[in-house]
Amino acid sequence: MARTRRPISRRSQGWLLLAQVAVILPLASHCTPWTLAILALCLLWRLGIFFGRVARPPRLLVNLLGLGALITLGLVVSQVGMLSALINLLVLAYGLKTIEIRHHGDLSVVVLTGYFLIALHGLNRFDPAAALQILICFWLNTQVLVSVYRPGPLSAGPRLAAKMVLLSVPLALLLFVLVPRIGPLWQMHGSQTARTGLSETLALGDIARLGRSSELAFRASFEGDAPAPEHLYWRALVLDRFDGERWQASPPQAAMHRIPRSEGQNYTLTVQPSTQTWLATLTPSSSLDNRLGVLQNGRQVWLSAPAQRQQVALTWHRGERPFTPLTNSERLHYLSLPSHGNPQSRQWARALLQQHAQPEAMVQAVLDHLRREPFHYTLTPPPLGQQQIDSFLFDTRSGFCGHYASALVFLARSAGIPARMITGYQGGDLSPDQQLMSVYQYNAHAWVEVHLPGRGWVSVDPTAAVAPSRVEQGPEVALADEAAFLSESTGLLRWHQWPLARTLHRYLGVLDHRWSQWVLGFDTRRQQALWQDWFGQVRIWDLALVMATGIGLVALFQAWLLGLWRWPKAKPQALRHYQKAQALLRRHGLGPQPGEAAGPYAQRVGRQCPPIANAIQQLTECYLAQRFDPNQAPDRQALRQALRALKARLPAQRWGFSPRSSTSRT
Repeated sequence: MARTRRPISRRSQGWLLLAQVAVILPLASHCTPWTLAILALCLLWRLGIFFGRVARPPRLLVNLLGLGALITLGLVVSQVGMLSALINLLVLAYGLKTIEIRHHGDLSVVVLTGYFLIALHGLNRFDPAAALQILICFWLNTQVLVSVYRPGPLSAGPRLAAKMVLLSVPLALLLFVLVPRIGPLWQMHGSQTARTGLSETLALGDIARLGRSSELAFRASFEGDAPAPEHLYWRALVLDRFDGERWQASPPQAAMHRIPRSEGQNYTLTVQPSTQTWLATLTPSSSLDNRLGVLQNGRQVWLSAPAQRQQVALTWHRGERPFTPLTNSERLHYLSLPSHGNPQSRQWARALLQQHAQPEAMVQAVLDHLRREPFHYTLTPPPLGQQQIDSFLFDTRSGFCGHYASALVFLARSAGIPARMITGYQGGDLSPDQQLMSVYQYNAHAWVEVHLPGRGWVSVDPTAAVAPSRVEQGPEVALADEAAFLSESTGLLRWHQWPLARTLHRYLGVLDHRWSQWVLGFDTRRQQALWQDWFGQVRIWDLALVMATGIGLVALFQAWLLGLWRWPKAKPQALRHYQKAQALLRRHGLGPQPGEAAGPYAQRVGRQCPPIANAIQQLTECYLAQRFDPNQAPDRQALRQALRALKARLPAQRWGFSPRSSTSRT
C-alpha cells in the first residue's frame, strides 16, 4: 500500500497529459458542449499542476462540477441517445478524476478508464487508420504506467511500452478468430458515419456540389475484367416528379418478382454506412441476398439501412433488360409536367416532334443539338432565371449533369415521350492491379431513361453529348480545369493533379478494401466456415481447447520476449565435470567455500587430503584450460580421466572423520 501512496513524478504527469489528449480527441464528436467545457477546464488545471502554477482543486469543487455535468446529461439524454450519454459520463469521470490525482493508486484508475475509452474509438469507424490510431493511444496509455512502475532512462520506457502493446497483438488476433461473433448491442442512430451524397429530391445544381467531395461511396470487385467506362452507370434513384424547380422520387413500390438469376458477370459491392436504403448497382442486376429487395422501377434497395460497412454479391445481366409496357396510369405519370412554365422549351419540343415523328429520332435530335451548340460542362454554372429549363437551354448553356438530364426529361415529356431522371454514379477509379473499382462522391451523375415503343426503358446520357470525356475518362479529366473540383476534399485526392498522390491513394484504397473483407467482413458466416476448415465438425470443447492452448502459448511467448522467463542454458561440458568433482568432494567434507576460486580451492584440498593432491590439481588445470583458454580444444576424455582418477584416490575415510558408508567408492 505504501508503494501506491508515492507522489506522481513530473515525467509521469507529462505522459498522462499526452495520453489524455490522444484518448479524448477522437470522442469529441460524441460529447456535449458542457462536457467539452469541463474537459478543457480539467486539462488546463492539470497543465497548471504540471508546471507548478496551481494546486489540486478542492474536492468540493470537483464534486460540484460532476453534479452539474450529471444534471446537464439528464436533461439532454433524450436528444443525444443513451449510448452517447454513457460515453459523456465516462469521459467526464476520466477528466474529473485527473485533476484530483494524488498518488499511484489514483493514476492507475485513470489509466484503466483510458483503456475503456480507447476501445470506444472504433464506434464511428474502424479502418486501418483507426486501428493504427488505437494502437498509438494504447501505447501512450501504457507508457504512463511504465513511467511509474519501471523508472529508468528516458528512452527505455517508450520502447518497453511499445513492446508490450505489440506483444498483445497475437492474443488479439487469436481472440478475433475464435471468439464467437454476436450482433451489435446497440446501433449508432444518427451517427456521422451514416451519410449519403445523393438525395431523393434534386434541384438543378445539387449534384454539382458532390463534385467537390472525395468521400468514398462504395467499392466494387468484378469476376473477370471490369466493364468498359460507357457501361459503368451505377443506378441508385429514380426521380419522376417535377414541380418546376425540383425533381422528386415517387413513393417506392415493391416488385412482384425478381429478375431471374441467369448468366451474367458477378460482382461484389462494399458499401459505406448510410441512413438511406437505396443501393447503386449496374442495370439490370439481380441478387439472392435476403437483405435486399427490388422495386417496380428496377431499383435494388436495402430492407434496412446499412449502419456499418456491408458487402453484397450481385450479378449484372448486360443486355437482358426486359421490355415492360406501360399502363395508362404509368404513361400519364411519366408524361406529367407543371401546367405552366418554360414556354420556349415546350414550343421547341413540339417543333422537334413535328420534324421527327419517331421518339428515338426526336431524342437523338436533342442530343445532336447539345453536341453542336456551344454548351459547356461545368461545376459552377451561372444562376438560372425563374424559368429554369428555358434559362439553361437558351441563355446560360452551362451546367452540370443535372442540368442536362433535367432538360432532356422535360423536352421528352413535352413531346409525349415517357421519361424519368436517374441519379447515381458513373465510372470509378480502378486500383493498380485492375481488380478493384472505387466510386467516390465526385463520380455522382444524373442521366435519363426514356420509354421507347418496342424497347421499353432505354438509358440516354445527354452529358456524354456535351462532354464525352466525362464518361470515357472520368471527372478528373473532364473537370481538370475546374478550380471547384475536389475543393472540399481533405485526403490525398486534394492533390489529384499529382500522379504520385493519385497512385498512393489507389494503393490505400486497396488496403482499405482488404481490411473491409478480412476484418469488418469477418462475420458469423465466415467465422464458422473458417472453423469448419480447421476442425471439421465444430464443437464448443474444441474451440475452448484451442483457445486455452493458444492463450497459453502466446503468454509464454510474451514472457520470453519480455525477459520474464528463459529456457535454461546448457552448461559447458568442462563445467559439468568440474561440478561433479565438487559434489563428490563435498560428500567427503571437502566442498568449496563461498567465493573460493578454482586454483586456491585445489591447493586447500591438497593440503587437507594429500592422497588426492595431484589428482585434484590435474583436474583443476584441465578444467581451467578447457573452460577459459580459447586456444585449448575441448577434450572430454581428459576431463573424464581426471575425474575418474580423483574418485580412485579418495580415501575410504574422510580426512579426520568417519566415512558415511562402510565401503569406499572406487
